[in-house]
Amino acid sequence: MDELEKKFQNVADFYATTHKLKELVRSGWKQWRIDATRLESVAEHIYGCQMLAFAMISEFQLDVNLEKVLIMLVFHELGENVIGDYTIHDNITKEEKYKKEWQAICNILSPLKNKEYILNLLDEFFSKRSKEALFAYYIDKFECDIQCKYYDEMGCCDMNKVRECEDLLEDLRRHDALDNDDSFSQIWIGYDKKVLPYDETFKKFCDFILSHEIFKGKK
Repeated sequence: MDELEKKFQNVADFYATTHKLKELVRSGWKQWRIDATRLESVAEHIYGCQMLAFAMISEFQLDVNLEKVLIMLVFHELGENVIGDYTIHDNITKEEKYKKEWQAICNILSPLKNKEYILNLLDEFFSKRSKEALFAYYIDKFECDIQCKYYDEMGCCDMNKVRECEDLLEDLRRHDALDNDDSFSQIWIGYDKKVLPYDETFKKFCDFILSHEIFKGKK
């Protein structure tokens, strides 16, 4: 194989590997018994994060490096291609998950020439040690909040089924984020607003999402 063919092979192999994220369903929605014809994939979550980040940076004129943020978000779920989509309710510690995920990311990126640049940005993201990393972290979490609101508005959430998930609801009760009259998105977003270190903009955005219809009537 000559040098040109090797480059083609590296690109094709990397794409074929990452293509699997299009078919890997976000497991949290299964755990919460979301009844949708087709559940969100990991690749769709990544796309949603990028669009949300771009719009937030544009509208609020945020002083963050857009390129760094988008690259962090493009690659932040890459390890799930190998280890699967673990959630906080799976029987694995954060340390174990990070170790498995980081090794998977390193293996996937290993054939690429600019792997060190990507790995440095991902290390920055996971350690939240820059304003770009912290913003990307907020975006990663908030995209889930908006997706939750989508499922609510589309009628995919049967609260009777949700309330049967005792192992999942236990953490919500511990943080006083569960009310018998709440909708699924009120429970989910209310929990994130209490537990996550959202800044004031994201907290106010939570309130906005809960008090407005976001998806109904949109084409």
